[in-house]
Amino acid sequence: MISITLPSLYPDSVHHTLDNLERTTRGPYEVILVGWSQILRSNVVNVAEVEPRGCAHAHHLAAQHARGDYLLAFADDHEMVDGWDEIALTEFETKRQKHWPFALGLRGAHSGHVGSNFGYYYPYFPLMTRADVRGTGWIGPDYRAGFGDSDLAMRVWFAGGRCEWSDAGLLRPTSADKRKAAQPEGHRPEAAYTKEDLALFISRWAPIYGNGWSSGGRSWDAGIDDFNVDLRPEANQHLADGNTFCFNDPDFMRRAVRMIS
Repeated sequence: MISITLPSLYPDSVHHTLDNLERTTRGPYEVILVGWSQILRSNVVNVAEVEPRGCAHAHHLAAQHARGDYLLAFADDHEMVDGWDEIALTEFETKRQKHWPFALGLRGAHSGHVGSNFGYYYPYFPLMTRADVRGTGWIGPDYRAGFGDSDLAMRVWFAGGRCEWSDAGLLRPTSADKRKAAQPEGHRPEAAYTKEDLALFISRWAPIYGNGWSSGGRSWDAGIDDFNVDLRPEANQHLADGNTFCFNDPDFMRRAVRMIS
């Protein structure tokens, strides 16, 4: 069974997402919904969040209630393609045979772009076994708006594991994705993270992976654009290792063929 962790404060959006999952999912699954609303469906586990602390904390809270063999982090502004779970699990079991821990990132069905930090791929929508999550942790509670997925990926890499993107495009954004364009004060709108999120991520990972990327180490003084970039894998095969990036060299940013917005 797949346990899907899903934070939401938007009833219309979450009902659309739940309807979509019901239509497209072939195997057993549960949705662990964290938010202020209670939705009565047979495969939904409602987890109350008395004081909302952001989506990363909600994913962390949801994972504590998971019963499935796998965990997937999802969002209420996306939907799945038909049969996504069978495709994803087939890929997952093939790819993870040589790696522990392992995270498979579900790739978008249209743009297909992927994320990177310090030359390492990170999944926007990670799929992992619950056994692996017991070792690495899930999306952590310390971030508020962004970098929770990035931090999880860096923990997987740091533990000697591997993150790979799926061959198939398995999800797509809905119209609800547009609300990211308007974020509260202190957020970067296009990426939906706070300055505190950025500072926390840099403090944890620049001393380990940031040497040479800017001033490096504990004297790191760069911004997000100096280590984080979204890429289309097809245009960056010269930097890829199969279905991932693990090119921890400052030259990665210079050689990367960036997305044109």
